[in-house]
Amino acid sequence: MKTISELTDFYYKTLYPILQTLEEERKRLKKRVITIALLYTFILSSIFLFIFKHFDFETFTYLIFFTIAGFAGIYKYLLKDYTADFKQKVIAPLIQEIDKNLDYLPELHIPLSNFTHSKLFTSHPNRVSGNDYVRGKIDNIEIAFSDLHVEKKEKNSKGQT
Repeated sequence: MKTISELTDFYYKTLYPILQTLEEERKRLKKRVITIALLYTFILSSIFLFIFKHFDFETFTYLIFFTIAGFAGIYKYLLKDYTADFKQKVIAPLIQEIDKNLDYLPELHIPLSNFTHSKLFTSHPNRVSGNDYVRGKIDNIEIAFSDLHVEKKEKNSKGQT
């Protein structure tokens, strides 16, 4: 495993130039997202105002909801490549620099069996997702970690899920 000094040197010699390039790309992407958001909002607002007189308020509420969901999808699509580049160009080399025995798998997460075996929660989750899985050995100690999103559906006293 590397020392703090070695990791600092790695940061300034290797990662910092990459981060500067990615920062410029992030700024361009931010402008693009804002432009698309404004255009998207203007066009859909114009359409909604034109057809509002033909719909009741409840239908209009659904249209607004689907408009927001649609933009969320567009936003996620626009950020996908930037996120992948960041993981490939920054996170993966950093993990390897920390210790060559570590594997970084950006699309995977901790297996459900590891999560349930940990006994952090007593009930079985309904849905599990995640990413940024790191696994390997440091000083003969097996480690594994990732982002993890775990959901459990439960019913309240009124029977609502």
